[in-house]
Amino acid sequence: MHFLGFLLTFVSAMTLSNAQCFYETIPDKQASSEKGCFRDGVIHDLDTFWYTKDCLRCFCSREVVSCCNIALTPVGYDQEKCESVFDGDSCSYQVRQKANPLRNCEVESWVI
Repeated sequence: MHFLGFLLTFVSAMTLSNAQCFYETIPDKQASSEKGCFRDGVIHDLDTFWYTKDCLRCFCSREVVSCCNIALTPVGYDQEKCESVFDGDSCSYQVRQKANPLRNCEVESWVI
């Protein structure tokens, strides 16, 4: 019974999230290849995940390449006094005061 409660909570959370995902269909001639998926100049093995420099987590299957943003986006902060700044190296946002960028702002929640 506990497992069903957990599963219901997990599915509800996934439904409410903003995952920012996209899917690319593999061309027919590549779909028949056993090598994998060609993306960003690299062939990725079938049924594997990899991370891109654009903060995406991608997956290669025989039919499709799926990629989702992994950066958590801040929401629920004072947007008049604060601003979010994206750091591509760490795939994360910092929320700082506009008047004093050395001071962080409180963030109530983050979404994917």
